[in-house]
Amino acid sequence: MLLGRVKARAGVPSVEGKVETQLKMAFKLGYIGDSEFEKVRNEVIEIRRMLFGVIKFLEKKRDEEEKGG
Repeated sequence: MLLGRVKARAGVPSVEGKVETQLKMAFKLGYIGDSEFEKVRNEVIEIRRMLFGVIKFLEKKRDEEEKGG
């Protein structure tokens, strides 16, 4: 299941997502500077946290519905 693989990756700090990889490449190739790299990287981290929060919420809700229904 894709969701399981995504969640497994989230707990491993050394594993990067595709967006982070592309961001690093843009930085290394000189398309963006230090400040923009850090700004976008921090936004990516925050969005990832929000997405995983939504995923956890939906999984919990699904599990509760399965037990009750």
